[in-house]
Amino acid sequence: MAHLLRDRFTACQLRMELSREHLDSLQTEIGAINAAFKKDELFDIVQDNDPDSGYSIFRLRQLKPIPTARLGVLVGDVVHQARSAFDNLIEALNIREVGHATPNTEFPIYENENVFLRGRTERGKRRIRPASDKMGRISAEAVEIIKELQPYHRGDDYTSHPLWILHHLWIMDKHRNPSVVASIGQNTGNIKPRIRSADGRPATVSIHEIIAPEFFPFEDGAEICRIRWNRTPNLEMEVHQEMTLYIALRHDQPGGRHPLEPMLRECVAYAAGALARFEPFFM
Repeated sequence: MAHLLRDRFTACQLRMELSREHLDSLQTEIGAINAAFKKDELFDIVQDNDPDSGYSIFRLRQLKPIPTARLGVLVGDVVHQARSAFDNLIEALNIREVGHATPNTEFPIYENENVFLRGRTERGKRRIRPASDKMGRISAEAVEIIKELQPYHRGDDYTSHPLWILHHLWIMDKHRNPSVVASIGQNTGNIKPRIRSADGRPATVSIHEIIAPEFFPFEDGAEICRIRWNRTPNLEMEVHQEMTLYIALRHDQPGGRHPLEPMLRECVAYAAGALARFEPFFM
């Protein structure tokens, strides 16, 4: 029995290893995308002139798409293995305690302590089971560790908790692909117009204004900046600026707005450390 229980916990650890392997694959793919971005292989910049406002408008022209759908699938692979390890853990803890699995168990993850303890039934919404219903018949010592790991300990900042992020991305992945988006950040104070004469004759220019967003989406037609300037007709201009590519989940999704791979790596590292706390139960 002890040997079989140890195997069950080892399976949980293997899930965490698989999660890290998927994360490494995600990191490799994002690294290749960033390398192509730095080589100017993904986009170029086109210029439009607006005679009414007097602005020269510089826009992004996408040359190669970023495979955001594929990245979203990889996110799902990372999340599924890490989150499932904890549900497998609960089953193993039940078998350890009572000799068999308990039906309808799962690892509870709650942002509200009152709901964790008592559950909740809301009219028109699904019933939320208390954590005790989900955990089944595990030891009091294991329950205490699970309580310590709950996102509600972060108060209003519970959405930043790694287990909360993993749990809600896991739920999302079962129904739809996590939405990965790409955006570009630029140093707006370092936009440098490059000006040259089109015919070799002397030319003059005076720049009145530069307007530029700090971030813009990586998509065709996204405005990089607009410059209003006075110039002689034989003058041409291009812009040079420092830009960084950011790949993240959409801002309204768990862990959104943060660079994708570091955010997930932090979540998986936390999950692995949390799982390790239960290893003594299977020695």
